[in-house]
Amino acid sequence: MAVVKARTISTADFLNLPEEVHQSASVELLYGEVIEMPKPSWEHNYLASSLMATIARHARKHRLGKASTDCLVILDQDSGVALAPDVVYLSTEKLAQIQHGRVYGTPDLVVEVISPSSEIHDRIHKLPIYHRYRVPWVWLIELEPLHLEEYQWSEAGYIRVQAVAGDEPFTPRLFPRLTFKLSDL
Repeated sequence: MAVVKARTISTADFLNLPEEVHQSASVELLYGEVIEMPKPSWEHNYLASSLMATIARHARKHRLGKASTDCLVILDQDSGVALAPDVVYLSTEKLAQIQHGRVYGTPDLVVEVISPSSEIHDRIHKLPIYHRYRVPWVWLIELEPLHLEEYQWSEAGYIRVQAVAGDEPFTPRLFPRLTFKLSDL
């Protein structure tokens, strides 16, 4: 039996895909392979947007950096790695990585809101990629039951430094002066 390998494309070709492709689904590039995920639910987007606004207000108040949702992060142009986390945060020192509406390089924090249709992709495929490219902080948020897991990069792999239920206060290690509850977002 012959093994069929998916055709790979360059990062430049991926970035030049027609706008309709990016609007109809969430697309990412994993080592040259285009991965299409269903568009997230209203609840998923609402939580991601509310969380981004909370981080952005805190970062602006303390002049720490900027946060965004639905932003493409080009982790490796040569190897064809471009992911679209639900929330991306860049410290002031890394703001120059924002070019043409995208982030080029490693952000300080990525947040993935996990939907049933994205759990394997987010946990099994994307988390190791974030580790490979040394993303210092990753938050994984599940909607049912609502909870957040905070991961910190280490040489051996990500270390889960805390996990909180949706109605428990969360103080991120990255932002020690920020405390919020997911259920309040």
